[in-house]
Amino acid sequence: MTERTSSQLQETRDSVFRLITRQRRTTDFLVLGAAACVVLAALVTIGDTSVWGGVFGGLVITAFCFAYFAGTADLETEAIRAARDASGDEERLLRSESERAFRSAMIYALP
Repeated sequence: MTERTSSQLQETRDSVFRLITRQRRTTDFLVLGAAACVVLAALVTIGDTSVWGGVFGGLVITAFCFAYFAGTADLETEAIRAARDASGDEERLLRSESERAFRSAMIYALP
């Protein structure tokens, strides 16, 4: 496998990992935001807070979810880098092991 092919393969892995991570994070934030808005709607329904208080609370929760989601996006790239480093170390070990096995086989194949 050439260096270019392995880098393309690594980029593909990174993009798939990034896509899956982003989808999971998006789902998490949507569920948490929706749950908070449901609680606010219940408070408005039972009369514990005013309608405007519920609307304002929903806007604050939505803004916080969006800001937190955007602010933690760098964690995703750090996780990708850590995974790449770990897989790179593993690939180097596997490559060196296979090279040792090949050299041993070549030495024993000599007459």
